[in-house]
Amino acid sequence: MFALVALATRVKADGTTPKGIVRELQKTREPVFSSISTMESTWNPAKPLGPDNGIVGPGKSKYTLDEAGVVHLVFQPKSGAARHFDGPIPESILNESSHQAKARKLVRGARIAYALALIGGFVIGFVVAGGSTAHHLAGGGVGFLAMFLVLWTTALVLRVVVSLRKMRKDGNAAAPAP
Repeated sequence: MFALVALATRVKADGTTPKGIVRELQKTREPVFSSISTMESTWNPAKPLGPDNGIVGPGKSKYTLDEAGVVHLVFQPKSGAARHFDGPIPESILNESSHQAKARKLVRGARIAYALALIGGFVIGFVVAGGSTAHHLAGGGVGFLAMFLVLWTTALVLRVVVSLRKMRKDGNAAAPAP
Protein backbone atom coordinates (compact mmCIF):
# COMPACT_ATOMS: atom_id res chain seq x y z
CA MET A 1 0.00 0.00 0.00
CA PHE A 2 2.81 2.38 0.98
CA ALA A 3 4.57 1.71 -2.32
CA LEU A 4 1.40 2.47 -4.30
CA VAL A 5 0.94 5.79 -2.49
CA ALA A 6 4.59 6.67 -3.09
CA LEU A 7 4.30 5.76 -6.77
CA ALA A 8 1.08 7.75 -7.20
CA THR A 9 2.69 10.75 -5.48
CA ARG A 10 5.72 10.55 -7.73
CA VAL A 11 3.60 10.27 -10.88
CA LYS A 12 1.52 13.27 -9.74
CA ALA A 13 4.69 15.27 -9.01
CA ASP A 14 6.32 14.35 -12.33
CA GLY A 15 3.20 15.50 -14.15
CA THR A 16 3.63 19.07 -12.88
CA THR A 17 7.41 19.42 -13.21
CA PRO A 18 8.85 20.94 -16.37
CA LYS A 19 10.83 17.78 -17.16
CA GLY A 20 7.82 15.51 -16.64
CA ILE A 21 5.55 17.69 -18.75
CA VAL A 22 8.06 17.99 -21.60
CA ARG A 23 8.77 14.25 -21.51
CA GLU A 24 5.06 13.48 -21.86
CA LEU A 25 4.54 16.10 -24.59
CA GLN A 26 7.46 14.78 -26.65
CA LYS A 27 6.48 11.14 -26.15
CA THR A 28 2.78 11.37 -27.00
CA ARG A 29 2.43 14.66 -28.93
CA GLU A 30 -0.90 14.89 -27.09
CA PRO A 31 -1.91 17.66 -24.64
CA VAL A 32 -0.91 17.15 -21.01
CA PHE A 33 -3.56 18.02 -18.44
CA SER A 34 -3.21 18.51 -14.69
CA SER A 35 -5.34 19.75 -11.83
CA ILE A 36 -3.66 22.09 -9.40
CA SER A 37 -4.95 22.42 -5.84
CA THR A 38 -4.74 25.57 -3.74
CA MET A 39 -1.29 24.86 -2.30
CA GLU A 40 0.28 23.45 -5.48
CA SER A 41 1.87 25.09 -8.46
CA THR A 42 2.64 24.09 -12.02
CA TRP A 43 5.33 25.07 -14.48
CA ASN A 44 5.02 28.36 -16.32
CA PRO A 45 6.86 27.97 -19.66
CA ALA A 46 6.93 31.76 -20.14
CA LYS A 47 9.36 32.20 -17.23
CA PRO A 48 12.85 30.80 -16.65
CA LEU A 49 13.07 27.66 -14.54
CA GLY A 50 13.08 28.40 -10.84
CA PRO A 51 11.30 27.51 -7.62
CA ASP A 52 9.19 30.66 -7.53
CA ASN A 53 8.28 30.84 -11.21
CA GLY A 54 5.29 28.49 -11.21
CA ILE A 55 1.59 29.21 -11.45
CA VAL A 56 -0.21 28.65 -8.17
CA GLY A 57 -3.59 26.91 -8.12
CA PRO A 58 -6.37 26.14 -7.77
CA GLY A 59 -7.12 25.47 -11.38
CA LYS A 60 -6.57 23.23 -14.37
CA SER A 61 -3.71 23.35 -16.82
CA LYS A 62 -3.38 22.16 -20.42
CA TYR A 63 0.08 21.97 -22.00
CA THR A 64 0.65 21.53 -25.73
CA LEU A 65 3.81 21.44 -27.84
CA ASP A 66 3.93 22.92 -31.33
CA GLU A 67 6.20 21.90 -34.21
CA ALA A 68 8.65 24.72 -33.43
CA GLY A 69 9.28 23.30 -29.94
CA VAL A 70 7.29 25.98 -28.12
CA VAL A 71 5.31 24.85 -25.09
CA HIS A 72 1.86 26.43 -24.75
CA LEU A 73 0.00 26.50 -21.45
CA VAL A 74 -3.65 27.35 -20.95
CA PHE A 75 -4.32 27.74 -17.24
CA GLN A 76 -7.95 27.90 -16.18
CA PRO A 77 -8.20 29.21 -12.61
CA LYS A 78 -11.07 27.95 -10.48
CA SER A 79 -12.62 31.37 -10.96
CA GLY A 80 -11.84 33.92 -13.63
CA ALA A 81 -10.69 33.90 -17.22
CA ALA A 82 -8.23 31.43 -18.70
CA ARG A 83 -4.63 32.64 -18.94
CA HIS A 84 -2.25 31.74 -21.78
CA PHE A 85 1.52 31.33 -21.45
CA ASP A 86 4.10 30.04 -23.90
CA GLY A 87 7.85 29.60 -24.11
CA PRO A 88 10.60 27.37 -25.44
CA ILE A 89 11.61 24.11 -23.83
CA PRO A 90 14.37 25.06 -21.35
CA GLU A 91 17.86 24.11 -22.50
CA SER A 92 18.58 22.39 -19.18
CA ILE A 93 15.75 19.92 -19.90
CA LEU A 94 16.88 19.20 -23.45
CA ASN A 95 20.55 18.73 -22.56
CA GLU A 96 21.06 17.20 -19.13
CA SER A 97 24.42 18.20 -17.64
CA SER A 98 26.74 15.65 -16.05
CA HIS A 99 25.93 17.23 -12.66
CA GLN A 100 22.18 16.71 -13.23
CA ALA A 101 22.72 13.11 -14.35
CA LYS A 102 24.85 12.42 -11.27
CA ALA A 103 22.24 14.00 -8.99
CA ARG A 104 19.47 11.97 -10.64
CA LYS A 105 21.42 8.75 -10.10
CA LEU A 106 22.11 9.71 -6.48
CA VAL A 107 18.41 10.34 -5.83
CA ARG A 108 17.49 7.04 -7.48
CA GLY A 109 20.05 5.22 -5.32
CA ALA A 110 18.75 6.92 -2.18
CA ARG A 111 15.17 5.89 -3.01
CA ILE A 112 16.24 2.29 -3.58
CA ALA A 113 18.21 2.26 -0.31
CA TYR A 114 15.20 3.74 1.50
CA ALA A 115 12.85 1.08 0.10
CA LEU A 116 15.29 -1.72 0.94
CA ALA A 117 15.70 -0.42 4.49
CA LEU A 118 11.92 -0.36 4.97
CA ILE A 119 11.62 -3.89 3.61
CA GLY A 120 14.48 -4.92 5.90
CA GLY A 121 12.66 -3.43 8.88
CA PHE A 122 9.56 -5.42 8.00
CA VAL A 123 11.53 -8.65 7.56
CA ILE A 124 13.37 -8.22 10.87
CA GLY A 125 10.10 -7.51 12.71
CA PHE A 126 8.44 -10.47 10.98
CA VAL A 127 11.23 -12.89 11.90
CA VAL A 128 11.65 -11.69 15.49
CA ALA A 129 7.93 -11.85 16.29
CA GLY A 130 6.76 -15.16 17.62
CA GLY A 131 3.43 -16.91 17.48
CA SER A 132 0.84 -17.01 14.73
CA THR A 133 1.00 -15.51 11.26
CA ALA A 134 -0.97 -12.52 12.53
CA HIS A 135 1.69 -11.92 15.19
CA HIS A 136 4.44 -12.20 12.58
CA LEU A 137 2.66 -9.69 10.34
CA ALA A 138 2.10 -7.34 13.27
CA GLY A 139 5.79 -7.65 14.15
CA GLY A 140 6.67 -6.88 10.53
CA GLY A 141 4.46 -3.79 10.66
CA VAL A 142 6.15 -2.63 13.85
CA GLY A 143 9.57 -3.25 12.28
CA PHE A 144 8.53 -1.30 9.19
CA LEU A 145 7.29 1.60 11.33
CA ALA A 146 10.42 1.57 13.49
CA MET A 147 12.64 1.67 10.40
CA PHE A 148 10.53 4.48 8.93
CA LEU A 149 11.03 6.54 12.11
CA VAL A 150 14.78 5.85 12.11
CA LEU A 151 15.08 6.87 8.46
CA TRP A 152 12.90 9.95 8.91
CA THR A 153 14.94 11.11 11.92
CA THR A 154 18.20 10.47 10.07
CA ALA A 155 16.99 12.44 7.05
CA LEU A 156 15.89 15.31 9.27
CA VAL A 157 19.26 15.47 11.02
CA LEU A 158 21.09 15.32 7.69
CA ARG A 159 18.97 18.15 6.26
CA VAL A 160 19.72 20.32 9.30
CA VAL A 161 23.46 19.59 9.09
CA VAL A 162 23.58 20.32 5.36
CA SER A 163 21.56 23.50 5.84
CA LEU A 164 23.84 24.73 8.63
CA ARG A 165 26.95 24.03 6.57
CA LYS A 166 25.48 25.89 3.62
CA MET A 167 24.54 28.85 5.84
CA ARG A 168 28.06 28.98 7.28
CA LYS A 169 29.59 28.76 3.84
CA ASP A 170 27.37 31.59 2.59
CA GLY A 171 28.06 33.66 5.71
CA ASN A 172 24.42 33.68 6.85
CA ALA A 173 24.86 31.75 10.09
CA ALA A 174 24.95 33.58 13.37
CA ALA A 175 28.21 33.32 15.25
CA PRO A 176 28.13 30.77 18.10
CA ALA A 177 27.66 32.19 21.56
CA PRO A 178 30.87 32.34 23.68
